[in-house]
Amino acid sequence: LFRSPTHCFRLLVRRSAGSQTRGTLVRVHAGVLCRAYPRVDIVDESFICADRAFVAGEVAHRWPQWWPHLGKELVEDRGLEGLRWSISRPVVGTAEIWLESWPPGVIVHHYVRAEVVQAASTSGLRRGAASRRVKRSIDSFQRGYVTEWKRVVWALKDELESNAGAHS
Repeated sequence: LFRSPTHCFRLLVRRSAGSQTRGTLVRVHAGVLCRAYPRVDIVDESFICADRAFVAGEVAHRWPQWWPHLGKELVEDRGLEGLRWSISRPVVGTAEIWLESWPPGVIVHHYVRAEVVQAASTSGLRRGAASRRVKRSIDSFQRGYVTEWKRVVWALKDELESNAGAHS
């Protein structure tokens, strides 16, 4: 049994006909046994030439409108350091925006660590077909998420840098 702050993992062990032991890592979420598929792991860094406190205030104010299709809940407001939140759909995991002071502005680090989960099935689906479908789902989620993030952060950068120029 493995534990993380929001997930409980179990290693299910079965014996195949050839007496070889095989294990499958599964996740228990809200009492439902789910298979844990390959992780979504997104890392991005963007530079904004504006005051860190101003960027932090805008991120804290705007982040609820970003990714409206995600089930998200704020886990930690770290002030000038940024935000952490949990994601509950369509993937399960955590996301973070970390604001690092880098004169004359700030580096906006963005991390997403999640996994695609599906309710465990006892049906005879072919393993290869299921894993290809999951891989396509992960690729699609990552592509859409990264595209949306870059649109959001570049718009924020354009706006805050033009405002910083107007105030100097």
